[in-house]
Amino acid sequence: MPLTADALPVRPVSIAMVALSPATEAQLRAACLDVAAMGPGYSVALTQWNGQCADVVFAECDDVYGDLVCALAVRSRSRIVRVSADAQMVAQRGDDGVFRTLSHMDLTALLAGLCAEALAHDRRAGGAPDCAMPELSGLPRSCLLSQAILQETAGWTASVHEHIRVRLHRISSRIHASSPWHLGEAGRRLLSPAWRPVSDHGADSSGVETSLDLFLLRACLSQQAALPRLDAAHFRLAHWPDLDGEEPQHAWVLPLMAKVVRQAPVSVPKLVGHKAPPSGQINAMFWAFWASGVLERIAMPRDHRPS
Repeated sequence: MPLTADALPVRPVSIAMVALSPATEAQLRAACLDVAAMGPGYSVALTQWNGQCADVVFAECDDVYGDLVCALAVRSRSRIVRVSADAQMVAQRGDDGVFRTLSHMDLTALLAGLCAEALAHDRRAGGAPDCAMPELSGLPRSCLLSQAILQETAGWTASVHEHIRVRLHRISSRIHASSPWHLGEAGRRLLSPAWRPVSDHGADSSGVETSLDLFLLRACLSQQAALPRLDAAHFRLAHWPDLDGEEPQHAWVLPLMAKVVRQAPVSVPKLVGHKAPPSGQINAMFWAFWASGVLERIAMPRDHRPS
């Protein structure tokens, strides 16, 4: 799987280790050295998990802490690899969420493949023009909803609107503000073009937090008439939404998410039908969960556009 000189990665592939046994960690470090020796196109940065985004997360099987970290890492679309304590069994999480055992797969070959895969992802992301998401042309580029969709960082990002400041964290699905009133005002001004990103350095951690999924769902539903239609876009479920105990008025959401799983890829028109909520309500849900990371937008071939 060679990487040519004109296609070198602009950064090393980041690999986070989670509660690995000393023997497994030693084998993984040795594999990283073997990969680095394959040429300058193969570069790996190996660290312990620190809560930040990583291209690949290695976690031990049947480890409770590893389960928790992997659930968070999936939100950032990290590749997840589970390893047995003796490193004899390696299983990789597929795009469909199913773990599959990699038969006789040594760690060096696995890391080399992940390097090539991360490079390919970077080239697609780096070369993707704005027209790859034409739906955003119907929203102010600076509004909080657009910012949430466009931001890819795993850390906190902050935005201000006059005296209102909020901080968003997509991996943990949290939004922070100084008070419940500020959160409410941020929701009411979700589509305002007056939002601007600011530095999060030294931000005050006091205040209130709530689920980003729930915050965006409430805000989008309250302003659904102003949202552009997402009829031509197709999505799949990246992870289940955090609805803070599922408020009664949102009981319709999880059954629709189950349909997304069964019928993916789905569009707004595909979910409209008998006993379904109104299309405007479904459209608002799609905007909210696309922005929070619950739904992942996927490109459909021109000759295969499911209705």
